[in-house]
Amino acid sequence: MGFYVVGLPFGYFLCFKMEQGLWGLWWGLCGALLICASGYFSIIYRMDWHKESVKAQDRVKQSQRLFSERDHDEIALVPSNADGLPLTYTFFCLFVCL
Repeated sequence: MGFYVVGLPFGYFLCFKMEQGLWGLWWGLCGALLICASGYFSIIYRMDWHKESVKAQDRVKQSQRLFSERDHDEIALVPSNADGLPLTYTFFCLFVCL
């Protein structure tokens, strides 16, 4: 959506109206990429990762009950670190910080 709404009109403006040529078209597409990346970043930043991990745990438990004869309720599906945070959250923070 960002490419069609922002990138192409901005690229067209830079390319033909401002007479930047191919560079203007590329800068328009780079602007669209920046808009898309910032949108994705805001979605990821505001997401409640603990809630999402609990939902994923529930889905895994349901699929295990459907496809297995044994009961897997005792298995910890999301191991936690010493602080009690799910490791998925910890790995995500490490990935973002690097």
